[in-house]
Amino acid sequence: MFKKLFKRVKNEYKFIEAFSLYDGTKAGFPLMIKKSPKKGPVVFLAGVLHGEEVIGIEVIHRIFENIKLKRGTLYAIPVANMPGLSLATRFLPYGEQSKWENLNRSFPGDENGGPAEKIAATIYKTIVSTKPDLVISLHADSHNSIPYIILDRFISNPDQKLLTITKKLAEAFGITVCNEESLEDYLADDSENTLEGALFNFARIPAFTVELGGPTVVKESFVRVGVAGIKNVLETLDMLDEPWRLFLAKSKIKTNYPLKMLIISGAFHSGKISYKAKLGRKIKKGEIIATVEDIFGKVKEIIKSPADGYLISLGYHILSFPGQVVATLAVKDEKPF
Repeated sequence: MFKKLFKRVKNEYKFIEAFSLYDGTKAGFPLMIKKSPKKGPVVFLAGVLHGEEVIGIEVIHRIFENIKLKRGTLYAIPVANMPGLSLATRFLPYGEQSKWENLNRSFPGDENGGPAEKIAATIYKTIVSTKPDLVISLHADSHNSIPYIILDRFISNPDQKLLTITKKLAEAFGITVCNEESLEDYLADDSENTLEGALFNFARIPAFTVELGGPTVVKESFVRVGVAGIKNVLETLDMLDEPWRLFLAKSKIKTNYPLKMLIISGAFHSGKISYKAKLGRKIKKGEIIATVEDIFGKVKEIIKSPADGYLISLGYHILSFPGQVVATLAVKDEKPF
């Protein structure tokens, strides 16, 4: 029965090696392939670039289990950071803990570099070799967030055709779409060295990030949004071999102007953080987002919104420390691209 099923949907499963470890085991990642007999668009999905952001595994598995393609090919790396997943850490845990690297700041990678650069180079080369029409990188922001998409900045030589295609497919996903922060902040965070940033800027391949819920937990509502959004994209590319009614998230923020992310990390005191604002709604400059209280419940700090915008993410820890991210806003992008 299973052989017939696999033959019908033409799924392939591989393990791609990046390098060998001292005990002979292989460091690398799994690759899933679903091919239609008819040529068409190529879409590539990637999950768990940060080891604690686990939701991408479930989204990818459900997509491969439940869709039929009438044309084109779907590729997926369900877990890019295998050792990070095992230890539930954001980083790639090779060597001393103080030297653990962020895989998603290591692209396009270096085959002669360290562990993160080697794995990044192998992932990057694998994706680019398929000549994808779109790459979707699945991440998890916070348990207290709405689902949203992040579009990368051009670091040089803007390509309007590439941007138009990327924005069209991002909007097709059916959730809120935000540009990255300002180019200055984008570069300061090394975001051009994320998987999607490197593909967008260096390989000139349409790519974007999808943020679905929070780390370490797979929440069903966010899984359904992820699956529905990917099916939206496949339907837009005329790849699905089944009727699909386009999904639109209730939380999607609709404006007549482009949005960008604004990350708020304004806590100057350590303490218990108490959120006062609600997710998804419009918030005005100066409105209270949260308070920081001491161990006796006395307010030590009031954190206010620095701009008009929409609240798309709040932290999920009860404690706050100086410089810690408190919230993320979607605000008007005065200089979109």
